[in-house]
Amino acid sequence: MWEPILEDILKRIQKHCNLHTDAEVADRLNMSKQELYGFKKRNKVPYRHIMHLCHEETMSTDYLLWGKGEKLASNEESQKGMDAKDLLEKKIALLNEIKKRK
Repeated sequence: MWEPILEDILKRIQKHCNLHTDAEVADRLNMSKQELYGFKKRNKVPYRHIMHLCHEETMSTDYLLWGKGEKLASNEESQKGMDAKDLLEKKIALLNEIKKRK
């Protein structure tokens, strides 16, 4: 199976987010520089971090992973992300309400 190339993904992140160093990229991906180095050493893609970045930047996952298609997520892709975020926020609010009642 063909896997995305981590170095290509990192270059697209640098370009899209106007970053210049690995430390800046790691910070933008919400990880330490050492974590990023570990992913690079193993040539493994940090999918969870990538998906989070795509959601925050409204960036297309196809573009970021494969370099194909539009940079920005479609309205439908963006809407799915917002629906998931809204649902998560509602669940958190409900859990906080239950905590207060106890």
